[in-house]
Parts: sequence; C-alpha cells; structure tokens
Amino acid sequence: MLVEFLAQADESQRIMAIQEIPQPANISAANLPHAAILKNHHTTRAITANLLQQGGSATEVIKHADIVSFTCLKAIAILQNRFTNDANGKGYLKDGPVSVAKFEIGREGDNEKRVLCQRMASYLIESFIHDVDAAVTEVTTD
Repeated sequence: MLVEFLAQADESQRIMAIQEIPQPANISAANLPHAAILKNHHTTRAITANLLQQGGSATEVIKHADIVSFTCLKAIAILQNRFTNDANGKGYLKDGPVSVAKFEIGREGDNEKRVLCQRMASYLIESFIHDVDAAVTEVTTD
C-alpha cells in the first residue's frame, strides 16, 4: 500500500514537490496544485487500531481521494506537464502540442500552420487549467 499526503500548492509551486517520509513504509507527502478539489470530492473510512501496551483501541476517520478527484488531479498534472509553459520551456514546444499538430496538420504539412496549431493547443490547455484554478480557489474560499 502507498500512502500519499496531499496539500494544496500555492501559485509558485506549479510542479508537485514529493518528499518521502524517512521510514520503511511507502509514505510520501506532496504539494499538489488543485489538491483543494478534495474538499468536495473525497471518501471517508473509519480505521480502528489497537493502541500500544494494551491501551485499548482508537478509531480515526480518514478522508481519502475518491475516483473523481484522483482522476482529475492526475489528468491536470499530465496536461500541465505536457502542454503549458514552465521553467523547462514554452508550452507550445512540448510533446502535447507537437503531437496535436502532427495529428491535425500531418508531418509534412506547412510549418507555419503546424506552429500555429501547437500554440492553439497549448493556449486551450492553459485556459482550461486557469478555469480549474479559479473554480478550486472559489471552493477553498467558501
């Protein structure tokens, strides 16, 4: 089992920063953009464990990502990574927009049309992510 603790990343932390917690278990912590989506999309489960030294038992209710939030967070991370501007370069030059242009224009198509298609693909994804940011911000301030 892998346990990941998620925290909402601020605007300067576009790329998630994952840190393993130093112990033998599979546990990590991540600052993840849009993690606030979990406020409305989560599942709860009660976990009961025996306390040490015959101290009885304790039950904690744990919130975890449901399938909707998990899928959305993964999809947004992939889109950001492959389509948008970041420290690694211009969004329109990344794999995503290049692949879109190759599909729509073809490999042998007009270079100017291909670059325009790449820019449009990058712009559309950046606009979508901006709208998601605005919606998540609205949810967290309610």
